[in-house]
Amino acid sequence: AHNNLGVMFFKKNKLVEAEAAYVRAIELQPNFTDAYSNLGGVLIQMGRMSEADSNCRQAISLDSQHRGAWTNLAKSLKAQNKTGKAAECYRKVIELNNKSAEAHNSLGVLLNQLRNTKEAAISFRKAIEINPTYAEALCNLGAVMKGLGEFDTAEHFLTRAIKSDPNYAEAHNNLGSLYYEIGRLKDCLLYTSDAADERSSV
Repeated sequence: AHNNLGVMFFKKNKLVEAEAAYVRAIELQPNFTDAYSNLGGVLIQMGRMSEADSNCRQAISLDSQHRGAWTNLAKSLKAQNKTGKAAECYRKVIELNNKSAEAHNSLGVLLNQLRNTKEAAISFRKAIEINPTYAEALCNLGAVMKGLGEFDTAEHFLTRAIKSDPNYAEAHNNLGSLYYEIGRLKDCLLYTSDAADERSSV
């Protein structure tokens, strides 16, 4: 009951109340894996990363197959700029559920930060295979392809990202930047102004 109450508070962004509910759930049931993982998620939102790590690791010690705990641990490590360790956690999430487009995309972002561009592209492609309209993964792959100088491929994926989410400012901006690099200045102005419009409307 207390864990469910915590979930309800978390969805309403009532983080202090959610934390109290999860703590109470753990007091009543010290081996409550979901409560530890959920508490870790709340603590991440509150910026208390060390405590988040501890709770996620406790959940994993109770159930090494708990995808939510591995995902929250990855998010906490990423927020602490522990990019390599965060990537290892997302690899574990994928090992447990290879059909998670979000996990493949998140791993791709981290691999790109680690300058492992080709593996990042593979991760983004896997995310898109699972969810062909996943705008963030489409945009990320387009940006990677642009960085590799594969402009036609980059244009393809960035255009798909905008089709999937017409309000995605980053995709508009990346496509505008691509057009600038290849000398299509009219298209550049169109998409960079679209990006500015989308940002101003947020």
